[in-house]
Amino acid sequence: PEAICPALASGNGRGIIFAPYCAAESDPDWLGNTELADCESTARQDFQFSPEDMRRYRATYANHFALWQDATRRCGIALARISSESPLVDALQESALGVGAVEIA
Repeated sequence: PEAICPALASGNGRGIIFAPYCAAESDPDWLGNTELADCESTARQDFQFSPEDMRRYRATYANHFALWQDATRRCGIALARISSESPLVDALQESALGVGAVEIA
């Protein structure tokens, strides 16, 4: 975020970041043997996840978004995490409306 946010905040525009997410990403249940698919290819790979792996994943995931939240706040950019599991209008009202990323007209 440190490289991207200042560029989004420059000029006369208003920077807004919509970050889609789903529960399987933010709070996965990957204990034991799990097959994961690479979202950028057709590759699939088996992994073994322990409770400690999941603790580290959740901490890293939370830290990732905390860094983005801090950087966007400092630069005056709206950051809205949008659920990909809800209808778009509902997802925008749930999170983007409260941070000023969208308005109801």
